[in-house]
Amino acid sequence: MGEPNAAPFIDSADETFFAAVVRVFGALRGASAAVARVDARLGTVAAELARRARRRRARFDLFLREAPPAHAADLALALKAQQGSESALVEIRSRLEPVVLKRIYAYGLGWNEADLVELVFARLWDKLATYRGQSSLRTWGATVSANALKNWMRAADAKPEHVPLEARDGEVRGLEGGWTADGEVMTSERDMQLKRMARALASVASEVLKPEDWELLQQQIVEGRSYAELTVATGRSEVALRKRRFDALKRLRRAVIERYGDRFADDVHEALPRT
Repeated sequence: MGEPNAAPFIDSADETFFAAVVRVFGALRGASAAVARVDARLGTVAAELARRARRRRARFDLFLREAPPAHAADLALALKAQQGSESALVEIRSRLEPVVLKRIYAYGLGWNEADLVELVFARLWDKLATYRGQSSLRTWGATVSANALKNWMRAADAKPEHVPLEARDGEVRGLEGGWTADGEVMTSERDMQLKRMARALASVASEVLKPEDWELLQQQIVEGRSYAELTVATGRSEVALRKRRFDALKRLRRAVIERYGDRFADDVHEALPRT
């Protein structure tokens, strides 16, 4: 008897909620000072990568030939950076900054955002020479970021931040403050509200979900990975993944409603500008 059809593992209310979670994490912006410090070191990073590239030059063309066609453009960009292109590093930083930020907040570490943005990018630059184009830069960056943050938590014995939603109702609820007239420009107040909401969501997720289930949701929230990609990465069937996601999402939504009220998804979709 074959596996059940994936269709039953869809709930419109849960999907609306999930879309709101994705939009909250997707709208996060890094503190400008931290990003500026990362960019200020790109000249030194480029010089170091160029030095390392001279010792590995014979391998570059081979890597380019072996890369899956779907990621050849990402590999070409990475190779430019590996050979000392500061402009390529700026482009990679721009692409990976949202990924890094989402991981930091999804792990409940937003309280240390500035330091962790720098730490993770230092690790990304150190590992960039190993990028082979076997996955997208976004997926590769998310994996390196996750490993760097997990190692930091172990080394520092740091714990994810606990944000009790019921104790911060007035502070976290809604996104009504700090909007511009057309809703297109994100103010510092909106940034703070979104970050509080992301921290709160991560806190609830850490309480009610198994780590592997929150990780599955993160792979879609942070990386936008498809079921086809997740099937290859995990070795699980699409139906099994859909069921795990369905169950995890329902638990998370129920917990958020219990502590936060049932307006979360509506507030997010009404407040954030459509893209």
